[in-house]
This record gives sequence, C-alpha cells and structure tokens, in this order.
Amino acid sequence: MTKRTSWHPAFFGAIQLELDDYRDVLEFEYEHPLTSEPFKIDVVIVKKKHDVEIQKNIARIFRQYNIIEYKSPSVSVSIDDYCKIQAYAWLSAAFEPLDFQKISATIVITKYPKKLLNQLDQYFGIKTIQQGIYLVQNNPITTQIIVSSELPENENRCLTSLNRELTSEQLHHVTAEKMMIHPNNPAIAAFWDVVVGTNFETYQKLMETKNMKTLTQHLKEMGLVDKWIAEGRAEGLAEGLAEGLAEGLAEGRAEGNAEAEAKRRTDKIEAARKLKRSGVDFKTIVDALGLSLNEVKRLK
Repeated sequence: MTKRTSWHPAFFGAIQLELDDYRDVLEFEYEHPLTSEPFKIDVVIVKKKHDVEIQKNIARIFRQYNIIEYKSPSVSVSIDDYCKIQAYAWLSAAFEPLDFQKISATIVITKYPKKLLNQLDQYFGIKTIQQGIYLVQNNPITTQIIVSSELPENENRCLTSLNRELTSEQLHHVTAEKMMIHPNNPAIAAFWDVVVGTNFETYQKLMETKNMKTLTQHLKEMGLVDKWIAEGRAEGLAEGLAEGLAEGLAEGRAEGNAEAEAKRRTDKIEAARKLKRSGVDFKTIVDALGLSLNEVKRLK
C-alpha cells in the first residue's frame, strides 16, 4: 500500500520557514480549533506586534489574525473552499472576538485555479499583486489566493518545494539554503519528510554529484533517515545513506583521539545494525561501512 504523504504538516513547516525573519512577531498555530465543534483551520498566524509591517510577499496583506487554508498538490480548489474560508473568518470575528478588519484569509494552492479566479473576478474583481499572488477585491475580509507553482523560487523556496517533481537544482537549493533553520522544530522536520521523502530518487542523484553528507546527517538527526529506511519508502535509499555516512565518518578529524575513534566505530556499528534490520544485503553494508563480514553477521 502506498503511504499517504502528509502535505499539511509539511506546509505548516514551510510557512514557518518562509516567514522565519518575522518569527519573533508572529505566532503560528496548527489546526486551530475554532469552536468546541470539529471546525479546524489549517493554519492561523497571529501577529503579536501590531506595529511591525511584514514585507514578505506572501504576507503583505497580513492583519492581526491570519487564516490560511492549504490544498495539497493533487487537490483542486472551488468556490466552496472560498466560501468555507470566508465562513471561518466571520466565525473567528464572532468567537475570538475580533474586528473583521483585523482578519485576513489566504488560500494556498499548487496549480492555477482558473475556474475559481474567473468566478471571483466576476463577483468581486481579482488583482494580481505579484507573481503567483491574487488579491480578491471589494471583499470585507481581506483575502488572497496564492498559487505556489507561480511564486518566484528565489523568494519562496519552501512553498515552491512542496512538490513531488523537484529538479536536482531545485532540491539542492532548498536543502542548501534552509536545512539548518530550526532543525529541532517538529513542523520543520515534517516539511523535510515530504520534500526529500517524495523526491528520494532526485536526492540520491544529488548525493552522487554534490557534497550532501552534512545535510544527510541533519536528516538523520531529525530522525527521518531511520523512519524512511524502516518504512522502505525508497529503493536503494539505505545503500546511498550508508555510503554517505561512511564517507562522512572517514573525513573526520585525522588527529582525533582514541575516544573520537571509538565514537566513529560505534556509529558505524549502529548504522550497520539498522541497515541489516532493514534488509540491506551484507556485501553492501560491508563495502559502505568498512566492517568485516563476520562483524556484520554477528549484529542483532
């Protein structure tokens, strides 16, 4: 059975990375419960400092309370979705309570929603305020529709990376630029789980052509490498990671003392044990990690 991709947690991580420069003035809430009933908004971003103007392109319309509805790449958006987010906005005004002028609404979709934008243009008017960002005019609730596939990649590296079909160049850019930001945040780990996890083949090719050892080690520290191997989500992934880990260990400080050497050997043994449990053949483990065949066979 094909594992379902968790796009929404990944989006929650992506939007935080996109707005990281404003992290101290924004508060991010995932699946915000609107009432005691099962109404949940995908993401709510609360602006904590009212006098700070957000310059990021996707957030220039932000008010005090900002509702975001995200649609995964395979899902389309309709007038019903637009009505739903407007209803959430008005319910928020009633239940929070808030002045409706202090609320904004955003729908994020991967592909251009031609039918919806045509309908909204007829009802309210649509204004393109920047590449990939469409403002709904003459609406009491300030509302925008963001088409992530149209956003400028250099400005919105994370949102444009929520895609199953990243090129090697795109994947290299997003990992090189964003991997080191808040690695201990579970939402950020969810973002990398999807971005790398749905583009395994491309990532493996990058491992062969780019110096990806440090980034791979960060993925391992997030717990993602073990997760992917255990799930068997990519053919040959274990072998590639084993080789990358072995190279990284081999390039450790030459002047390392006995304690450091022991730590490197322990890491090798642990990596071999996990790969063996995942079904990787003995020869691949031996060649990648430099252990003897007998050592690998004895591991439990």
